[in-house]
Amino acid sequence: MSKGFDRFVPLQGCVNFRDLGGYPTRNGRTVKWRRLFRSDGIHHMTPEDARYVQQTLGVATIVDLRNTDEAQRDGRGPMAEAPVEFYSVPFLKERGNDPPNPSEDPVVRLGGIYQWIFQNAGGLIAETLIKLAADGSLPAVFHCTAGKDRTGILAALILGILGVDDEEIMGDYLLTNQRLDQLFERLRTIPGSEDRPRESFAAPAKVLEQFLKDLRGNYGDATSYARAHGVTQATIAGLRASLLE
Repeated sequence: MSKGFDRFVPLQGCVNFRDLGGYPTRNGRTVKWRRLFRSDGIHHMTPEDARYVQQTLGVATIVDLRNTDEAQRDGRGPMAEAPVEFYSVPFLKERGNDPPNPSEDPVVRLGGIYQWIFQNAGGLIAETLIKLAADGSLPAVFHCTAGKDRTGILAALILGILGVDDEEIMGDYLLTNQRLDQLFERLRTIPGSEDRPRESFAAPAKVLEQFLKDLRGNYGDATSYARAHGVTQATIAGLRASLLE
């Protein structure tokens, strides 16, 4: 990859901490490296990880997409003491995020969650975009528990706003599956998830494909979705200025 950066940031604790830089846009620009990151739960960081994220990566803002019960259960780990801005923006607050019933098809379940976020969390998504576009907010990281679904939706929308095409967005989403073994060992310890099969923790392509199809069909693109939920054109322009080269 360009500039010698790796997509996965090599931390000891977080296994799905990734840089969103390096993706090309349709108009010939590139997403800047080391400006925006996506991650699994930051509470897994070791003290060494926290120092690296703060001092080397320079992260100034952390956006936590977990529900309150998840955040209270797992906390923030060593980053709780870091001098960074923390924002809680629980996309699934009104819906809840209970473990699946063993009889549920995990792909159908995830599809329902993505559709719910698409239809009901637009205001929270807009709030997150506004925070990330604020002066001094970058570098930033946003995360949920696995760094897969809520995080994956936000990453897809941000990359779409920046002009990255759907093929690249899908490729970024599916990278979680390269860390599936490590995520499986962790996530199945969550109460109610002990008996879930490994595959139920995967990032299934068809779920994000349907999300992107619904986005196109209902709004045209990610920018129009953001604008419809209260993000100003000035905020969109600010995100692009901060995240593109």
